[in-house]
Amino acid sequence: MVQKYFRLKLISLVVFLLSILNLTVQTNCKNHDLVCPEKTFEIADDVNNINICVKIGEKFGIKVEGNPTTGYGWYLQNRRHLDSSIQPLNLGGNGSGEYESDAHPVEWVGGGGSYCFNFLAKSNTENALIVLEYKRPWERDVPPIYTKKISVKIA
Repeated sequence: MVQKYFRLKLISLVVFLLSILNLTVQTNCKNHDLVCPEKTFEIADDVNNINICVKIGEKFGIKVEGNPTTGYGWYLQNRRHLDSSIQPLNLGGNGSGEYESDAHPVEWVGGGGSYCFNFLAKSNTENALIVLEYKRPWERDVPPIYTKKISVKIA
């Protein structure tokens, strides 16, 4: 019983460290200039639902704050069922947007930053839904701690 407990703890620690290593590698490979389109909607922590309107052919971004050093990250929850009028432009393999840490001294560890999800408005729609979830990707049976629902009108 004790061995099983320690084995589970060790596996959790390894997964957590690998996710931080993956984030570090991704972040170090970028130029540290978070590229969001000119039309970017920043969603505050206390806002869960938002309606936006964009034009056909317009690139737009959704920007949310997060701190992946906690193991949590923002993911496009409905990427497989996204309305065909919206095309994601910068998703990682796991459905995450592009991340950039906030400016802070080099010796600081665990500072937060922002995720930007970029999209292209392809065709008219009254109500395309984008759903973002703040969760730990390895916790399959645990609900996200935050969910943001963005209703998009494209005209």
